[in-house]
Amino acid sequence: MLATELAEDRRRRPADDLLTELVQAEVDDTQLSTQEIASFFILLAIAGQETTRNAISLGLWALHNNPAAHHAWAGDFDRLASTAVEEILRYCTPIATMRRTVTRDTMLNEHQLTAGDKVLLFYAAANRDERILPEPDRLDITRSPNTNLSFGGSGPHFCLGSHSIGSTPWANMSAACSLTASWHERPSAVRSLPSAYLRYAPVSTGSYPTASEVINQTPTVQGLYPGHAANTASL
Repeated sequence: MLATELAEDRRRRPADDLLTELVQAEVDDTQLSTQEIASFFILLAIAGQETTRNAISLGLWALHNNPAAHHAWAGDFDRLASTAVEEILRYCTPIATMRRTVTRDTMLNEHQLTAGDKVLLFYAAANRDERILPEPDRLDITRSPNTNLSFGGSGPHFCLGSHSIGSTPWANMSAACSLTASWHERPSAVRSLPSAYLRYAPVSTGSYPTASEVINQTPTVQGLYPGHAANTASL
């Protein structure tokens, strides 16, 4: 397996990279095993591409169904890219759920939890909490601050996917570059479909459509995109 071979190589020949940091890291005075490092890379690969893919497809769909936000961003893409990406993360919530196992009996918000219970974190609900966010059901690409929980809260279990999309340099590079390509190279929008016809992945922690179409459109001089459709392609 590539990951295990690379890990063993870095143990013999350390370099200035992430893999060397992993093989040299210690938890409770114990280094990660080669298998643990391989598992980490599987997680990193999934977290690094699934969230980005979901956010881009859902983001295009959301923008097409919110024309005011669509036109505002098209008119000033670079300036609004950072807040728009964060708002797409909140509004679309590319990772819908995450399950945890209760390790000890406890009371949480007046609910008794017993060791071994399975609890489901529903990020989409947290990202629409009207007690925290004004007008949570509105796509506001200028929203700031934006306290979205698309990657969880803080601490050691903060989602690795945040390093591919979100409020980090790599994040904005992944999503904003992909969306920039959509606007500047092949300006696109997702065909507006009634929600009843927008199919989602049946079993996944992620949230993404499986039956949308991208419409290639020609930009006008003003940078806005008329409804000229050609060469439709499945997402």
